[in-house]
Amino acid sequence: MSWFRNLKIGSKLLLSFMLILAIAIGAGIFALVNMNAIDNGYGTAMTLTSERMQHIFASKDHYSKARMDTRELFYPKNTRDDITGCPIVLIRNWTA
Repeated sequence: MSWFRNLKIGSKLLLSFMLILAIAIGAGIFALVNMNAIDNGYGTAMTLTSERMQHIFASKDHYSKARMDTRELFYPKNTRDDITGCPIVLIRNWTA
């Protein structure tokens, strides 16, 4: 370390600032690379999530259609207003 002690003050300051600058540039490059990887991972996750949500909504629609078809099978003359208006109507029609 005697070579560092033999340097002039200006040279020591310049060397220190260059070292700090190199560390800052290295940290910046590291951060940019990692942020790019995070962005790619987030995009992949959002694509998979949106595809899954589409499948969930499609299965919900199929389930609702199956429920309506089953309802029409057992209560063919009731309209939607009759069924949603009061649950007692269903019981009266079912027991009658």
